[in-house]
Amino acid sequence: MMIRQFRHLRFSPLVIGLLFAIGLAAVFLPSLYTLTLLVVALAAGALLLQPLWFLIALLLLRSNADIYMNTFTFFSGSWYSFNAAGLMNIMACGIGLVLLARRFGRGQRWLPSSPLLWLSAFLLVGALSIPISQDFAASLKTWARTAGFLGIALLTIEAARDEKNRRRILQAITLAALPPLAFGYYQVATGTGYLFPGYSATPFEFRPQGTFAHPAILSSFLIVVICLSLAAYVMKYPLWPRWILLGLAATSMGLLVLTYARTEWAGAAVAIGLIGLLRYRRLLLIGLIIGLVLLLAVPEIQARVSGAKAAESFEWRLNVWNASLKIIQNASWIGAGLDTSPQLINTVLVNVIAPPHNEYFRTLIETGVIGFLVFLALQASLLLQSWRAYRWGKAIRNYCSARNYRSASRQVLGLTLLAITAGGLIICLSDNYFDYASAQWFNWVIVGLAATALPLSPTIEWGEEEKGDEFALLPSRG
Repeated sequence: MMIRQFRHLRFSPLVIGLLFAIGLAAVFLPSLYTLTLLVVALAAGALLLQPLWFLIALLLLRSNADIYMNTFTFFSGSWYSFNAAGLMNIMACGIGLVLLARRFGRGQRWLPSSPLLWLSAFLLVGALSIPISQDFAASLKTWARTAGFLGIALLTIEAARDEKNRRRILQAITLAALPPLAFGYYQVATGTGYLFPGYSATPFEFRPQGTFAHPAILSSFLIVVICLSLAAYVMKYPLWPRWILLGLAATSMGLLVLTYARTEWAGAAVAIGLIGLLRYRRLLLIGLIIGLVLLLAVPEIQARVSGAKAAESFEWRLNVWNASLKIIQNASWIGAGLDTSPQLINTVLVNVIAPPHNEYFRTLIETGVIGFLVFLALQASLLLQSWRAYRWGKAIRNYCSARNYRSASRQVLGLTLLAITAGGLIICLSDNYFDYASAQWFNWVIVGLAATALPLSPTIEWGEEEKGDEFALLPSRG
């Protein structure tokens, strides 16, 4: 089959263009750029030939190499310079364009789920604000990073053609968590990790970051792993043996606590509580007891929640939020441009150059009222899609065997996305959640998988392998 695909691609304009570009790069550009372009060419071939394994390779690379992404800089000193993370964002954008073209060629819908439609609308508003941005390069890079989420979701839909592939992708997410967990606990044991100079001589001077660039990114990623593991555990979905799922969730929660990322703690509490509310009520009680024990018995957690440094951090955020509100009063309909909020806040708070640490304020500043409304619609569509996937899987199980794993996977995906989205809405209140592209990639993989968990939807194209006996047992939808 792969040979037939290769013959089909042999004279593809994409392949010919890449080969020509590599030849030019070898003549005119430094060897690092030529090697990078060769890697991109190989990645393009892998994308077209084996999208499943290409996606898995991307996820493993993103989670395990994020800490090293700043090591390599391309076109250093120019306005369009970018690091390895930027290269991956650009690659994800390219993936999205290739897959959109492929879907158009097949006569399929370009954007097969409502969250992707709203994400595209948000990208359109962001693109309209780029020409008026005070920092064109920063706005363009932020737009490319956000567009990469669309590319990753489309790649997931392309790769998850059946239940077997969906399960492989979910397993890859759990496997991608192992190196960050191991490295994170090593950092805790050795007192190393991300340095916070303002917390010198305190327990929070070094905080574990795992293989990610920042502890908050690690925490956001761990929330995805925790939600997936717990959802598979309570649904008895055979992703891995149940004791492995429980162990993975427990070790992830332990490292999440040790990152001392308070906003992510709140998001994780909401996500875990939602899973418990919908599927396993004991989880609510267990989580409440563990939380109280940690708060009452661990001095570091008490200091992180209510100590002097915690009060300073909260006061700093209040000042930034007040400055953001002043800027919002003069915001245009399409905002000031992506990633311009730090410079605008600096005009109000002279000693502060930072984003608002609130995604709602940030969206209003950078994309205006229109972008803010589209952002809210995007979040609502994520909640609706996840709820539909969860309820649809439950409906199938009511008519099928309790051990029907395909219906269980749909419930797992719906429940996981619902919990991640709810937790993310809380994190957005006090952090720069969507800046954490490495963690967001995994969120949008779940979004893509949840889109494939809605059979008989007019926006999804299903192969014959999805039309099993389970659907014949369902009543007609009219």
